[in-house]
Amino acid sequence: MKGRAPAFIPVSIEFHEHEARSESWGRLLDLSPTGARLMTRTPLRGGDAVLLSFELPGGGFERLRAGVIRAARDEDGYRVCRVRFSSAAERVRLGRALRALLL
Repeated sequence: MKGRAPAFIPVSIEFHEHEARSESWGRLLDLSPTGARLMTRTPLRGGDAVLLSFELPGGGFERLRAGVIRAARDEDGYRVCRVRFSSAAERVRLGRALRALLL
């Protein structure tokens, strides 16, 4: 195995400049080239747009545009969200990085 993926991936959450929201953080629980499952205390809702930054073994991803597909609150008060990455080029790059972890 070339690299080892962590059990969860820390992620920085930013919002578009026109939104009056502060940068936040969370964890990626699942990650695929098309999207992710994100856990955070930030009150996200379906339809929200976010910019996600995170590191994988072999490289980082900065300010990936993503849309929140759905969000639910768990029993501990965290939001568990399904997000979809917007950029086709970034989805391809992420897919390559994830495949490299498996080789």
